[in-house]
This record gives sequence, structure tokens and C-alpha cells, in this order.
Amino acid sequence: MNSRHICPGSIHLEHLAEGTLTPELLPDGSIDGSKLADGAVGPEHLQPQSIEGGHLADGALEDRHLGPGIIKLEHLAEEVRSAELLPDGSIDGSKLADGAVGPEHLAPGSVYGGHLVPETVDGRHIRPGSIHLEHLAENTLTPELLPDGSIGGSKLAAGAVGPQHLAPGSIYGGHLVPEAVDGRHIRPGSIHLEHLAENTLTPELLPDGSIGGSKLAAGSVGPEHLKPQSIEGGHLADGTLEDRHLGPGIIKLEHLAEEVRSAELLPDGSIDGSKLTAGAVGSQHLAPGSIYGGHLAPEAVDGRHIRPGSIHLEHLAENTLTPELLPDGSIDGSKLAAGTVGPEHLAPGSINGGHLAPEAVDGRHIRSGSIRLAHLAKDTLTPELLPDGSIDGSKLAAEAVGSYQLAPGSVYGGHLAPGAVDGRHIRSGSIQFAHLSESVLTSELLPDGSISDAKLALDAVGPQHLQLQSVHGGHLADEALEERHLSPGIIKLEHLAEEIHSADLLPDGSITGEKLAFGSVGTRQLAESAVGNIELQDEAVDASKITSFAIQSRHLEEDSVQSYHIAPGAIIGDHLTPGSVNAEHLSFSPVQSSGNRQVLQQFGMTAFMFNGDAESAEVTVTFDESFGHTGYVLVAMTNQPFFHASLKSRGGGEAVIEVVRLRETSHFYGVLSWIALGSPLVKPAKDHRAFD
Repeated sequence: MNSRHICPGSIHLEHLAEGTLTPELLPDGSIDGSKLADGAVGPEHLQPQSIEGGHLADGALEDRHLGPGIIKLEHLAEEVRSAELLPDGSIDGSKLADGAVGPEHLAPGSVYGGHLVPETVDGRHIRPGSIHLEHLAENTLTPELLPDGSIGGSKLAAGAVGPQHLAPGSIYGGHLVPEAVDGRHIRPGSIHLEHLAENTLTPELLPDGSIGGSKLAAGSVGPEHLKPQSIEGGHLADGTLEDRHLGPGIIKLEHLAEEVRSAELLPDGSIDGSKLTAGAVGSQHLAPGSIYGGHLAPEAVDGRHIRPGSIHLEHLAENTLTPELLPDGSIDGSKLAAGTVGPEHLAPGSINGGHLAPEAVDGRHIRSGSIRLAHLAKDTLTPELLPDGSIDGSKLAAEAVGSYQLAPGSVYGGHLAPGAVDGRHIRSGSIQFAHLSESVLTSELLPDGSISDAKLALDAVGPQHLQLQSVHGGHLADEALEERHLSPGIIKLEHLAEEIHSADLLPDGSITGEKLAFGSVGTRQLAESAVGNIELQDEAVDASKITSFAIQSRHLEEDSVQSYHIAPGAIIGDHLTPGSVNAEHLSFSPVQSSGNRQVLQQFGMTAFMFNGDAESAEVTVTFDESFGHTGYVLVAMTNQPFFHASLKSRGGGEAVIEVVRLRETSHFYGVLSWIALGSPLVKPAKDHRAFD
């Protein structure tokens, strides 16, 4: 019995033997989506990498489907990289890179005193004139508060400077006439840099090569002092160069060390097609299974690329299944299955006597009336000569009809008793799909696990066929997930790969103040000069925040230093500018001269005695300090009305006064009081020759 003997739909599940319920029961690709029960496909049925992006329904992925660390930076859409990616207050100090917070990131008034490290504020941070009297601590009111020479005469109250405030020689030092001081007047080592006039500070002041490295202060040599091409490799300390020193595009291939030229130089996926030269990718660069149909150009595959025996029937397109597929005469008998050649395949007159097997021709093959007597052999002239049907059942003996009496195709369904056909009567491969009844087409038709991937038609497995939790990571093809597959809010922190946790996750300027946790911005996160005037709260800077010597005169507001800020004894001679102490500042009456000339005043008392009856006595007055010339004025008087004094002679260091007594007196001794005023020794005598 073969397939032509079975009525369509007559074979039910109970008719199939146990050994037929195998994957071979169904041809490859014959099961489409309509044949699969909902939830029939579990994870064990899916091949690795079999699920691609097109198989996933929009929004199908939830956070429980994502493995920790699988989401890399390239998976995030551009619109995700924004401030909304992070909840307000979620960024603490550990997430900020050193120097990441600049002045543009700080809100005005956001920096308080508690945010400043002690001694953070130095002179360059203080705006000139911003420090008032109330900002100065008690312990700053010392002589160091005022720079030398900063107090002019207008700052001194009348009578404030007494003789105890004047250092020896302080009255005359600044009043030297032009060219009065020559080399002999200058003590070795007494001329400092501040003594040199502006026009002397030229390169000629120092001999060539006289400035060694020890003379240069740290940081004193800036870019403007260096000649072009003056810095060579030996001048650079190890590790000096940073990326900020390198201009864009200056590093060429020859600058890279041999050990840098490795696969680690480029991040994974960073080389796209535009970077590859034509013919750069060879067979050794391609991973097995990396080329899909879409990678092949039209007509790129020819005969030399196809392995012998690799093209099967399913590889042939529908339009190739034509007679032209096989060359003439290429199909011999071994290629034809039994019963495949029908009458429609035979050309008229193509079957000769030699083609017919013995007894192959029976009655149905012979046209009525075509056999003449001449065609009958001698041995046919027997009772068997009777035509078919001429003998009915009554003529046949019991069991007279055996298999050899039955002509092919002579037994129909009605001739078979119910249950008469069992497995041994059915020829292998003769049951086709059309022979199966509707009740047979159930899940019991195939044993569990018998359907392989080859049996499933393309696109046969839909979402309704997949069991819950049946799709695992290994089932997803590389890059199968797209934005539409992700449900809102499913990506948590643990899903982000380690490399995503970088500054590139967020675009520049996307983190606003509400995203920063309180206290998260520390010293390390603030960029140089990030805290400006508007970022500081009023009165945020206290004494602990100001470094020593940071407050300079330019920071003090005009008239902010009052007399009560200056400690007693704090002002010494070095603080007074020349000519700043006037008469009204002195607590005593000084000697004044016309023309603002310098005056040396000396005075004293000298005892004298007359010899016998002498009418006069000479008294020599020796000065404590010699006058500059003899044009000084000397006034003398005695303590007796009987004597009078007159100037007899004078020199720079002494003078002779003659004392004359009246004849009527008998007094012979007394005391001479004198006062001398004139120019000091340093004053050239020629200015006052008129007084000689």
C-alpha cells in the first residue's frame, strides 16, 4: 500500500506507529507560527543568538531582563545623556573629578565661610578696597599692618611726633644737596636695590653671565622670558608634559612608542568603515560566522566560493527549479523514486517492447478492441481468456483470490474491513500530510523535543509562542536591542557597564545645582579660580580663611586704618616718608629756618675766672658736633651783670669768647651760657659765605 491508496484525512493519531513520531515526520521548515501553541517555545528550544531586534516587541524589556553592567556608553541614546539621567542630589563629592567645578558652575552666593579651607584666601582673591576696619582682627593691629613709608604728614596729628620718636640722624638724611654724596660717604654694602634709580635698572647693570640659577626666584622665569626653541628635551622633567600641553593633531604615528601600537590604543568598536583602506580586511581578520547575506555584494559569490555538496534543495530559489537546472540526460534510473514517472512524463511512442517488464501490461492498459486474434499466443487460448468481471463471486471458490490474482489498484477503501490495515501493510514514506485527519494534527503527533530549528519556518515563532522567562541573554543576537524594546525606567545603576561610569556619560554643562548632593563639592572638585566674588556669601571670609601676609595695601579701603588700629610703638622711622613730619606733628617746638634749610642747634655752659686784676678772660667753647662752616651764629651771656661777652674767634668745632669785667667790680669768676645755630657739617660752606 502506498500514498495513492490512502484517502485524504483517513489517518488519525492512533494509526501512527511509535517509531514514526520523530522529527523526520515533518519536512524542514514546515512548521509555521499557526502550528505552535501559545507558550510552546521555552528557553531550551531557542538557539543562542537566534533572537534579533526585529523579534522583540516594543517595550518588551524590563529591568529584570538586563544583566548587571551590560549597558555600555554606546547603547545610550543622545537624548539620555542629559541632566534628567540623574535624580536631584544624587551626585556626591566622590563622583566629581578633581578640578571639575569651575566658577561658571557655582551659583552666586553659594560659597560660605564653612566651605573655605583655612588659609585658602590670599591677596589675589581679595578685591582692592574691600577690607574695611571691621574686618581686621585685634591681633592685626601691629606695626606690620602698615608698610614702610606709608604714613605721610597728612596722617599725623599735630604734636604726635615727639623727640623720642626721632631716630638719630633722622632729621637730615633726606635733605642732601645734589652731588653732595660721593664714594667716600657710602658704606660698603649699604646700597640696595631700592636705592637704584629707574634708569640704572638696565641689562648693563649686570655683567653678561653673572646671573646663575641660584639668583632666580621660583617661578620667576615665564614664557615671555624664553627664546623660541630654547627648551629642549633635556630641560623637561620626567612626567612634565600633560595633555593640556599638547596641541590638537600634533602627535603623529612616529611619536608613538612601539608598545603603544597595540589593540588597546583604540577602544572597541571605534574603527568604522571610513577608517579602513580598500582591501585592508583579509580573511584572517574575519571572525567565523561574521559575514551575513547583507554583507555580500550582488553576484559576489561565484562557483569557486561554494564548497562542493553545500547547496541543498532549500538553497535553490523557486525560479531555479526548472528543467534547465539539470543538463539533458543527467537523470538516470537511480535518481528517480519509485512511481515518480507518470504518463504525463512520457513522450508519445517513447515506450517500446524492451521498456516493458514481463507482465507489466494488464487489461486497463489495453484499449478496448485492440487485441486481435493474431495477438493471442497459443497458450492464451484458455479459460483465462474471459474478460474481467465475467466471473462473479459465485464462480469463485473460497480463498480462490490471492494477492497474485489482484491487479494493482484493484482494492479500494470499501473493500477493506475496518481495522484491516496495520503498520506492516503501509509502505514506508507513503503517508503524506493530506492523508492525516484533522484530529491527528495535535501536539501529541510529535514526541517532546522532536522539533529542531530545521523544522521551523522563518518567522514562525511569535511572542504568543514564547513561555514567560524563556528568553535569556544567550538567545539575543549581538546589537539586537533597540530603544523601542526598552520599557521606561528599567535601566538601573547596576545595569551600566563600568566604562559608562565616566565623564562622557553626561554632556558638558548638563549637571545643574539640584543634581549635586549637599556637601558633595569639596576642595578637590573646585577648579583653580573657581570661587569668585559673586560665589562668596557676605562675611563668608573670616580670619582663619586668610593666609598670612595675604592682605596688602591695595586691599584696604581708603581711610580704613584709623589711629586706634595702630599699636603703641608700632610706627618707627622706616614707616615715615621723607618730609612727612612737619612742625605741627611735633610735640615740641623745633628750630626753623627760612628757605627750609637744615639747622644744627647746640648750647652749653662754661665756667671762667679772671687772673688777678686782669680785665678780660678768654673762654673756649667746644661744640659737641662740628658745624659745616663758620657761618654759624653764637650767642653768649654771663651770670653776672658786671661782665659782658663778645665773640673773639670761631672755627668749625669751637669758638673763643672774650669776657670783659668792669673796673669797679671785685668779682673775678662766673658762668658763661651760650647758644650756637648753623648748618650741619654735611652742608657745603659756600652756601653761607655771606655770614662769614
